[in-house]
Amino acid sequence: MIRADRILIVATALLVVALVVWGMTLGEYPASANVFPAIAAGGVVVFGVLALREPPPQEGTPLTLTAVLWLLAVLPLIYLLGFRIALPLYGLVYALARQTKPLPALALAIGIAAVVEILFVRVLGLHFDWGWLVAPLVR
Repeated sequence: MIRADRILIVATALLVVALVVWGMTLGEYPASANVFPAIAAGGVVVFGVLALREPPPQEGTPLTLTAVLWLLAVLPLIYLLGFRIALPLYGLVYALARQTKPLPALALAIGIAAVVEILFVRVLGLHFDWGWLVAPLVR
């Protein structure tokens, strides 16, 4: 029997890929506007395939509420510390909360920092303001 969450993952991945292909071909967007959606679509497909391999959640686990709370927790971090600091810190804390060993958790945080710096700042040229607590220190 196919689980509903697996169907949702596959449908979402296919929709994202279809929208990116449309935007890159028929949407007449400039080539620079296609970089991030293409990378995001690739990420959705990769993580979607990885999610299909995971076992179903155990009964009684409030998975949706937990996921929403973790997602909401990153918003104040971004406001207070800024995007460049908050996302790697969030990844580190999340990995440690999931009982990941410290070295892989640190590697995850460094990987997130590298992706933010290389992809978003260098390749896409986005400007991220420092957070409310960090801005006075870097001026």
